[in-house]
Amino acid sequence: MKKLISMAAVLTAGAMVLAGCGTSAPSPSPDANAAAGSAADTESAAKTGLGVVTSIARSANAKAGTDGAAHADSTIAAVTVDSTGKIVKCVLDTAEPTVSFNASGAITSDKTTEQLSNREIPDAGIKNVSSIGKGWTEQADAFAAWAVGKSAADVQNLKVKQTDSESGVPDSPDLTSSVTISVSSFQDAISKAVTNAAQPDPSFPAGSKSGLGVFSDISRSTDAANGKDGAGAISNYIAWVTVDGSGKILACKLDAAEATVNFSASGAVTSDKTRQLASQQGATTDGMKAASSIGKGWKDQADAFAVWAVGKTSADVTNLKVKQVGTESGVPDSPDLTSSVTMSVSPFMNAIAKAIANAK
Repeated sequence: MKKLISMAAVLTAGAMVLAGCGTSAPSPSPDANAAAGSAADTESAAKTGLGVVTSIARSANAKAGTDGAAHADSTIAAVTVDSTGKIVKCVLDTAEPTVSFNASGAITSDKTTEQLSNREIPDAGIKNVSSIGKGWTEQADAFAAWAVGKSAADVQNLKVKQTDSESGVPDSPDLTSSVTISVSSFQDAISKAVTNAAQPDPSFPAGSKSGLGVFSDISRSTDAANGKDGAGAISNYIAWVTVDGSGKILACKLDAAEATVNFSASGAVTSDKTRQLASQQGATTDGMKAASSIGKGWKDQADAFAVWAVGKTSADVTNLKVKQVGTESGVPDSPDLTSSVTMSVSPFMNAIAKAIANAK
C-alpha cells in the first residue's frame, strides 16, 4: 500500500475555489512545459491532455430511515494524441465520492475515510451483475482500447442506446461483447482531454511509463446547523505523470474537481443538480489569486508544484515537508516552493504517488 499523506492536510474551504470539474483545461504554463522538457530536451509529435467531467446529478434527499447522499462523480481521461489528432494512448478512471447525511441534516459518513476511485475498487460492484461477466475496470479498459486510433469526433459520434437499466450504452458491434456500462461521460472526458492536449510532449527515453492517480477527499463537509445548509464538500485531485526506468518523474500534469452539494436541516438537497461544473484547470475565474499572499492563483500554484515534482521520485514527493499556515494545512515547507506555492499540496502528493504506482 502506498504511503498516503494525512487527510487533515487537505485544502480548507476558505482557501479553495469551489468548482466541480468538467470544462476543457487551458494549456500548461510555459514553466511547466520547460520543466518537463528538462528531462528530455527535444519535443515529440505526441501531445497529452487531461479531461474531466463532473456531475452531482445522482445526489439524493434523505428520507425516513434512509440517508441522503451528496455525489460528485468525476470521469477522468488521460489521452495522448499523435500529430494528426488520433488517439495513441487512453487511460480512464472515475471517482464517485459520496457524503451521506440524515433527515436531520447531520453527516453520517466518516469524513476521514479515503474514498477510492472505481479503478481502485475491485470490479466496482459491477462484475457480478454484468451480463457479460466483466467488471468496471475491464469495461473501461476495453473502451479505452477501442478509442485508440480514433479522433475525438470519432469517439463523440459513437452511437449509444438505452437499455433496461442504463443509458449511453455503446450500440456498436465492436463493443457489444466488452462494454455494457454507460460510456457517455467517457466520450465527453476523452473529447476534453484531446482538446487539452495542446503542448508537445518531450521525447521520453525508452522504458518510460505513464500513470493516472486520483485522490478524493470529503473532510471539509459540514452538517446543517444554525439556520445554514449543510455541505457535502467533495474534492477529486488528479495527477498524470510519466516516469523513467528508475521511477523519476519526467512530466507531471495536475487538476482538481471540486463540488459542493448543499442540503437542508431536513435532509433535502438544495443545490441545483443540473448545474455545469468546471475543473480548477478549466475554470474561467480563479478566486484564490486575489486572496493569495504571493499573488498567484490555483492554476499558477498547481503548475508550479508540477514543475517542482519533475526529476523526483515518489518518495521525494511524499517526503516533502509541509506545515500549517493559519487555517491552511499541508503547505510546502521548502525554500524551493516558498515563492510559488502557498496552498495545500498534500492531496496532490497522494495523487502523484498513486499515479507513479499505476504507471505502465
